[in-house]
Amino acid sequence: MSKSLKEILGKLLLGPVIPGTEPERKNEARYVSFDPLESPKDLFSSVAWHVKPSINISTGVNLPNVVLRTPDGINLFALSFFTHVLDWQRRIEEGAADFGRLLAKINSNQLIFSDGRSFPISECKITFVENFNKVRNNNKIIGNNKEDL
Repeated sequence: MSKSLKEILGKLLLGPVIPGTEPERKNEARYVSFDPLESPKDLFSSVAWHVKPSINISTGVNLPNVVLRTPDGINLFALSFFTHVLDWQRRIEEGAADFGRLLAKINSNQLIFSDGRSFPISECKITFVENFNKVRNNNKIIGNNKEDL
């Protein structure tokens, strides 16, 4: 008996996944607050490599092109951990705190902030950004999906 395309491709047909929403991977994602005039890619590098002494991990985290915006206007970019999860969590938590950034995680369809606030994910605006390589021009962001931030 032949399989349907949906059976063969599975989740690929369901579209992009919001990091942290899959129960078996909920601890593998964090969200860091950013100002729309900042590049999440640059801020990610600053936060990830700020903590000293550096921990001995060469890979294990990526920057999915997902941005959440809370009902009160806080923008957050996603970080997804795929190896050395506990080490990366600690590193990102310390780096975000040192830069005065809010950190959030998803638990039971709630976006829970490091300061104790929370929002249902359903109330947040979710944007899948084509890329974070944005060009700055007189403090304005020019690039993909700028109107969403």
